[in-house]
Amino acid sequence: MSASFTDLPIVRGELLDIRLGRRLSIAHHVGSTERDTVVFFCHGAGGNKDQWRLQWQALKARGYSLVAWDLLGHGDSARPRAAHAYAWAELVADYAAILQRYAGARNLIVAHSFGTGLSLSALLARPSVPIDAALLLGTQLYRPAAGGGLMALPAWVLGWQRPVLATRF
Repeated sequence: MSASFTDLPIVRGELLDIRLGRRLSIAHHVGSTERDTVVFFCHGAGGNKDQWRLQWQALKARGYSLVAWDLLGHGDSARPRAAHAYAWAELVADYAAILQRYAGARNLIVAHSFGTGLSLSALLARPSVPIDAALLLGTQLYRPAAGGGLMALPAWVLGWQRPVLATRF
């Protein structure tokens, strides 16, 4: 019988400077039997790296190397007030830096919702890291429109709305 989600260990990371002025909380596990295969987990808007807890534990038990991170402004990552810090190109550059830092011989991307759009943009940017497979869940098959929707709101407004948004998703 499998353990319930709440019984599993939390996916914890450490704050790292992934790029100049960009501090992200990144969880990294070096695998045992499948150490050359790295699975990258990218969460959706309002989520965090711990949403991958079940998958993390299952793949860790099978010996894979794993990387999950909190996007800027999420989870334990930095929360800068400057709106430009959350620009799409900046988030894609963070993603590319993470791929570069933790890549293995085989690299797989697993992404959810907002993270799928980010993953697709990172792939379209042609990272120097070869990606062997991508599992996109609840896909966002396009880049959010510039200047529209939630992405257009100032960071402080999103922070203020977070408790309400978190209960609705």
